[in-house]
Amino acid sequence: MTTKFDISNYTQLNSEINALFRTGLYSHVAISIFTDEAKTTPYVCPMGMTIASKKIKKVEKVAQYTDPNTGVVNKQKICVVFDDDNCCECIDSETVDLWYSLEGVAIVRRRF
Repeated sequence: MTTKFDISNYTQLNSEINALFRTGLYSHVAISIFTDEAKTTPYVCPMGMTIASKKIKKVEKVAQYTDPNTGVVNKQKICVVFDDDNCCECIDSETVDLWYSLEGVAIVRRRF
């Protein structure tokens, strides 16, 4: 199942991540982002990184603001930071038609 990746679904994205962790079965949550709802074409960020089963470190929402030094208006956005510290941004009204799916990364049990 895919969900629209946009600003209005920020709360839903966090709820889905928390629900996966609450099962107690997963050590991480991974996200895949697609350019279509059917999950056939993986999204490639402007940095050239394909977002497929990338472990999430955190998800941030940044409200729209005006830079006091330059006067430039920065639109609101969601930034998904991955475990390798790279980020994928969904900028309001600029990043359109993206869809995401989440998956739990199973806990690896070890014995010493």
